[in-house]
Amino acid sequence: MKKLIFILTMALGLGLSAQTPTDKVSLYPNPASTSVNVLINEPSQKDVVVTVSDILGNKIETFKFKSGEAIHIDLSTLNLRNGMYLFKIESGDDVWLKRLVVKL
Repeated sequence: MKKLIFILTMALGLGLSAQTPTDKVSLYPNPASTSVNVLINEPSQKDVVVTVSDILGNKIETFKFKSGEAIHIDLSTLNLRNGMYLFKIESGDDVWLKRLVVKL
């Protein structure tokens, strides 16, 4: 019984810690059709690089933003189709990977 409680406690602890980093970055609206905004809840003093890729990992475009600058990406210039895309957001040593559904 003690082993079961220990395992459940560890699983819950790992689940909570795995959710924390994703809460620092928001990608909205999602699904999107014309544009998307990226919000970093704890911005660093470093520049931000956003790389857009298709679901297979093929790079579509890379955007660079200065620290403190609003991150707004116009999707109409990327000629995207309906589907799922990956957004890799890098700021200093921090890296986040978010999914975006494009629904035109």
